Amino acid sequence: ENAVAYDPVSDLASAHTWVCHFPRREKMTEGYLDKLGYKPDNFEERLALHFLRTMIWKASFAIKGGRFVERHRKLLADALFEARLIESADDFVV
Repeated sequence: ENAVAYDPVSDLASAHTWVCHFPRREKMTEGYLDKLGYKPDNFEERLALHFLRTMIWKASFAIKGGRFVERHRKLLADALFEARLIESADDFVV
């Protein structure tokens, strides 16, 4: 997906959703920006967009496979909230 979007923020936005990877988004973001040396334009908006896209396909895949669980609902709600599409992630129901 990064090859298509040509946006390294794409990987950063979805990495904390991977069970097998380090789950601390703040530390990954801090390290990314530190190594990059600057904060890219629209950084937070790009993170939110890529995170939402990731959670839409992950939730769809889980639903189709009959494996949609609370973790998926929570991450999808968080993505919708970060993208400012819902007012509260806590009240989101699928």
